[in-house]
Amino acid sequence: MNKLIPFIAFFLFALQAKSENWASNSTQEWNQKSHDTTTISNLINKAKTQEKKTDKGIELLKNTLSVINKALAKKYPIPVQQKLKLQLANTNSEIGKKFIELSQVKLAIPYLFEALKYFEIVENKNGIAKTYMNIGLAFNNLKDYKKSKKYYDQATELCIAIKDWQTLGKVYNNYSVNLYEQNQKEESSAYVYKALNVFKKINDKQGISYCLYNLAQKYNDAGNPQKAMPYLMESLEMRKEIDDTRGIAESLNAIGICYRWMNDIPLAIKYLNEANQLAQKNGFFHVLESSSDMLNYIYEEDLKDHEKALKSYRLYIAARDTIINEKAKIELLEKHYEYEYETKKALIQKQTEADKARQKLIFIVIVSILILLLLLVLAWFYFYKKKKALEKEIENKAIAIEVAEAERRRISADLHDDLGVGISTISLLGSRIKSQEDITMIKSDAENIIENTKRVNEKLTEVIWELNTEHNNLEHLLLFIQKQGKQVFKEAGIDFSMLIPLELPHIFLSSYERKQLYFVVKEAFHNILKHAHATQVSGKVKINGTIKIEIADNGQGFDVNEKLNQTTGEGLTNMKNRLAGLNGKLDLVSNSNGTRITIEIPLP
Repeated sequence: MNKLIPFIAFFLFALQAKSENWASNSTQEWNQKSHDTTTISNLINKAKTQEKKTDKGIELLKNTLSVINKALAKKYPIPVQQKLKLQLANTNSEIGKKFIELSQVKLAIPYLFEALKYFEIVENKNGIAKTYMNIGLAFNNLKDYKKSKKYYDQATELCIAIKDWQTLGKVYNNYSVNLYEQNQKEESSAYVYKALNVFKKINDKQGISYCLYNLAQKYNDAGNPQKAMPYLMESLEMRKEIDDTRGIAESLNAIGICYRWMNDIPLAIKYLNEANQLAQKNGFFHVLESSSDMLNYIYEEDLKDHEKALKSYRLYIAARDTIINEKAKIELLEKHYEYEYETKKALIQKQTEADKARQKLIFIVIVSILILLLLLVLAWFYFYKKKKALEKEIENKAIAIEVAEAERRRISADLHDDLGVGISTISLLGSRIKSQEDITMIKSDAENIIENTKRVNEKLTEVIWELNTEHNNLEHLLLFIQKQGKQVFKEAGIDFSMLIPLELPHIFLSSYERKQLYFVVKEAFHNILKHAHATQVSGKVKINGTIKIEIADNGQGFDVNEKLNQTTGEGLTNMKNRLAGLNGKLDLVSNSNGTRITIEIPLP
């Protein structure tokens, strides 16, 4: 690891130097960035002021596109690039919408898809939803209803996800046109009402007025002006409230036409004249054409006023010619825009390919450095883990030696304490027999010798069994317990049996575990010998997620609660303490018919 430090220090120094260079460059570029973004904002605002002259607005917006693309080529920091890309998306979207207004839908579609691409790059979901809606509108104008529905559906799904209710209302309203043109009139009306509910929810008065106007037009087209009139009146009042001049002119014109079909000529003339004057003042040529045509019809057919009819007809012709001229002008511009778009698209594509190649090279260099660093870290980690594993192994061996030494000392102490005392007692009693003449005392000492011999033999057997590592499994432990039980109870004249399953799982038990479990069972055997006065003892072993040993006798029994509350006697306490070390438990049930002890520990 020490060898890596100089390399890492050098790498960090180089990275710091590069960062300082970047910071210096960023400072130098900041003024230029501010100039570019300000220029773009000014161009967009200027384009919006040219709304009445749509072609002029498009020219300014196209200039904006050029400025943004030049700014993107300067490789500003990522946050600035993201902002520029968002402006690029908005500008393409505006151009697409203006081409739709000019009925040049084929020209609108490439710009809308370009807007969609950049909205997706900057992850602007509101922009994506609105662009889906505009693309749907474009395909609807081309009578491609299948594609139109596809994009309206995508817009609907996204609007609901991001809770963009205003755009959702517009989508519903636009889709109603799609359905109406396919002669699905009931479904169309249903979507208008959906849009109306959405706009009412967010109190969007412009959206509400448009939906009301839309509903009225459907009734008017169906030859039912009486039903259309309330919607038109409500739409008119709302448009006046929000000062929507174009909407007011459209509503006035539609109301006048409705009154004509309802044969209310004075009111028809009143509203049509209002619409006509407002359209002349603001250059709403479609409204001017419609209102002048209807006034001409009323004066010519209904009132026979040829002078006014001629005046209205002249206005109608002038409006129609203006619209035709606008269309002709747009058609002349169409080829120019299309050629310009394709040329700039090719230039952008070429620049993008160069950028991608440069980014790819940078990416390869960065990845190579990261891989090298990763390999160095992995190499260090490997040797570090190897060193730690070796240290752990040495530590485990030291612990094992220490444990073995402690076990040796314990066994030595047990042999000294138990066997030493037992043998010394046997020797003392043997010597005393030699000098005794009283036959009663001799018999008593002989019995003591026999008893001590048994204890020494039992202890030797336990020590030998404990030291033998071949017995470190469940099967040998249970067989040893069974053997010791038979020996203990046979000498006491008590009938003993112990059932062990024929097939035992091979479960490893440490010396500590088998010793503790054995001593618990041994304590239970000795308690029965001392206190139970039993003639039969039975044992049973069950293996089912735990090791369960049940020992039952037919002795006199005892009061379990009283026994557990006694301060004298350590048998049960020792059993519980030993089982606690094994996470086991002890259960006692006793009455006049005998006692059942259940010892249970979890499988290792």
